[in-house]
Amino acid sequence: MAGWMMSQVGSATVALGKLAAPHIEKGATQALASLTSQSSNEASNQLAKAGEIASGTAAAVSNMYKGLENSSKILAKNMADNTVKIVSHKYGTDVAELTGAAFATVGNSYSAFQNAGELGPKGSVNEPENSAIGDDQAQGDKKVNVDLDEEQIRWMRL
Repeated sequence: MAGWMMSQVGSATVALGKLAAPHIEKGATQALASLTSQSSNEASNQLAKAGEIASGTAAAVSNMYKGLENSSKILAKNMADNTVKIVSHKYGTDVAELTGAAFATVGNSYSAFQNAGELGPKGSVNEPENSAIGDDQAQGDKKVNVDLDEEQIRWMRL
């Protein structure tokens, strides 16, 4: 439910941005032109460059967040594996198997919780097929797709 609600808030924010962006750009261009004694064209170009910088920053922050999220998954998996090894040495293989199953259950529950938030109307359409991190990716065997598509970049530039 929270994922769906956030999706709706995001949609409303995008709609508001589409409506307000042309007016804000026009006013900002006029203000910049009068404050810096530049022509309207020069001020517009500077605002366009500032928009590109802002969209690049947003993309970088998004990539950084996804990288941190993936790193936390790798760290959690390695901690679970090492804990199972320690339990195996100290208490035997039966208890180690039980510990491994418990960690797997916690990991699967967390993944189910995360994926449930993406089941909203837009979540299943916008996410790439390989957005879920499998065991092979958690161990670093594959690269994770963090590229933005053209529509996302266009929305950042508005």
